[in-house]
Amino acid sequence: MELRHMRYFVAVAEEKNFTRAAARLRLAQPSLSRQIRDLEEELGVALLHRAKGGIALTAAGAEYLAQARKLLADSAAAIQATKAAGRSQERQLVIGTVEPLVSSGFLTRVLKRFAAAQPNVRIQLRELVSIEQHCLIAGRELDGGFVYRPPDDASLFSTIVVLENHHVAALPAGHRLATKEKLFLGDLAQESFVQFPRQLWPERVDAVARKCLEAGFTLRVVQEAQRIHTLVKLVAEGFGVAIIPRPFCSEHQRVICKKLVDFELPANLQFIWLRQNNSPLLEQFAESGRAVAAENAGQFDSPEVPAI
Repeated sequence: MELRHMRYFVAVAEEKNFTRAAARLRLAQPSLSRQIRDLEEELGVALLHRAKGGIALTAAGAEYLAQARKLLADSAAAIQATKAAGRSQERQLVIGTVEPLVSSGFLTRVLKRFAAAQPNVRIQLRELVSIEQHCLIAGRELDGGFVYRPPDDASLFSTIVVLENHHVAALPAGHRLATKEKLFLGDLAQESFVQFPRQLWPERVDAVARKCLEAGFTLRVVQEAQRIHTLVKLVAEGFGVAIIPRPFCSEHQRVICKKLVDFELPANLQFIWLRQNNSPLLEQFAESGRAVAAENAGQFDSPEVPAI
């Protein structure tokens, strides 16, 4: 019995149809049917009830499905763990980063500090939103990552805060509020907003909406964008204003960032990695983040800066 037989059976059990399962596996249906019958013969039990109305699992099939899923998951985890160990042995790390962290100067300093200590280690950066990084770190496809949104299951991860940031208002250059000495959240009551989709960071989106209600108005979102580059460009083009983490405000010449006097919402950048990952290189990379954060506390969070 091979793992591929388990994958075939799981597909059939989940699709409840040989034709759909064969298409999913990119196999010919007769070949798939034969593979499942061979599996049943090897096990000595029927795994499926076959009828004109479709297929259903037998009691033995239901038990085999649960065990097959577990073994396939364990196999995938073993493969990713092996690859992670191989990266460490080959002296390389794959690190996730939110866009456009490099432009803030912080990530550049971390990389330079780590390179000074480990000049022969190759760092591969992958630009991903926080929720994507959570999944890839858990699956060991990333060694670690810089994220704004905390993981849902914090117990799986080791975490350090490397930048204590805050949210600010992003306005198009020339906006009527851009030269206002003190900007309050209520000043934005009549504005259209652009923002991230809620699924990317529901806690943050809900918190902004709640604070707007407390300020006496309902957040009116006219456009959403998954990438910060797109969001900042929408602000620059006058589609609306946005409330975003401060480091992202240096992305466009036609965007002005202003501190909101009565709006306090942390936007802390964290470096996270899988708690079970004991790579010495990864620990040293995390330590580089800690050191740069300590040296430059507050430097990357000035309250009001035109984009450069």
